[in-house]
Amino acid sequence: MIGFGVPDCRPPIPAFPFALMRHALPDGSHHFDLLLAASPHVPDEAREVATWRCNVDPWTLPIGGEASIERIAPHRGLYLRLTEPRELGGDRGNVTPMRRGTYAMRDGVIETMQDTHAFLRMDGDRLQRVAPPLT
Repeated sequence: MIGFGVPDCRPPIPAFPFALMRHALPDGSHHFDLLLAASPHVPDEAREVATWRCNVDPWTLPIGGEASIERIAPHRGLYLRLTEPRELGGDRGNVTPMRRGTYAMRDGVIETMQDTHAFLRMDGDRLQRVAPPLT
């Protein structure tokens, strides 16, 4: 149902893996890396994952809350399955997995599923947590 008792006749949309990592740097600062895979069929070891840096955990934003994001170099797909903190080589700090699961995108809104349900809209260098659509 998409609201007002009208059935949702839109075709199902595919779900892809996502992960959110807290990246702690050697200087004591940190940020969050949001990884969004573009295909569910590529093995994690062989894939590069589109990645955005965010100064806050998007799941902590109130509905309507916004944060700045920055597209950064793709990350290795193995981070999609990371379940415990990992020290990074080359004096780059460490990453801690915060959230992971699958996401789908419809009408420009990312809907995350499994571990934590949220709706996020990405627009250029802004990310906004939005209310779920009426069902």
